[in-house]
Amino acid sequence: MNNTWKTLTKDGNDAFDLCDHFSAEMKYIAALEVAKHDFQYTSKPDDAVSQVIVSYLNLADNYIEMKMIEQATTFLLQAFRAMEHLEQRTLPDDWKHACFQGKRRIVEAFWALKKHHPDLPLCEKCYAKIFGTEGHEMAHQTLH
Repeated sequence: MNNTWKTLTKDGNDAFDLCDHFSAEMKYIAALEVAKHDFQYTSKPDDAVSQVIVSYLNLADNYIEMKMIEQATTFLLQAFRAMEHLEQRTLPDDWKHACFQGKRRIVEAFWALKKHHPDLPLCEKCYAKIFGTEGHEMAHQTLH
């Protein structure tokens, strides 16, 4: 994994722990940009997908802590769409598996968010993809 990404993520986590959510947001956004850049140039799918997903999850968690549920939902949806887009491409099996795992983590995060905020700001199509049959099956696979 990229050392710059690790440092930015750690600094963001430290700021989050100190309830300095503005600084955490800036570090997490910078970490996401590094992760997206690295994604294009790596041969390690698990690391590449993990860095992107963790960055999105960190941003969502930070926004949840600030009671900005719409922002959190937006970042989770961006991550979900990114993994969905990658799944539709012709990729080697290790990349497909990493994308599936990443998408599953995002679905889990959506289910956790929905538990506390049942009225998530999602369009019907997105809601159905995440919480409908496909999303339910992915969450069910995680739980068993």
